[in-house]
Amino acid sequence: LYYNAVQNSAVANGLRAAAAFEIARGNTSAAARHSATAAGLRRSAEQLLTNETDGSWLWAINTTTLKPDQLLLTNPAVRLLTHLAHSSC
Repeated sequence: LYYNAVQNSAVANGLRAAAAFEIARGNTSAAARHSATAAGLRRSAEQLLTNETDGSWLWAINTTTLKPDQLLLTNPAVRLLTHLAHSSC
């Protein structure tokens, strides 16, 4: 199992959308909870899913060790995606 940067981002975006919906409904306490959870998820992702060597995003980390998995990092598909992501910046 892995914590994935894309999935974490999607969940945080969903929580921010839910917060906006709750604000429109007048439920500010639910909106605050959703916003706080999204912000916490973002902080955790920035802390755990950032490559300490070069500051780039890690695609995923092992859920037990909270470290990158060498099998994943050396996977040809992941290496290609990483290359494409870096070249498009």
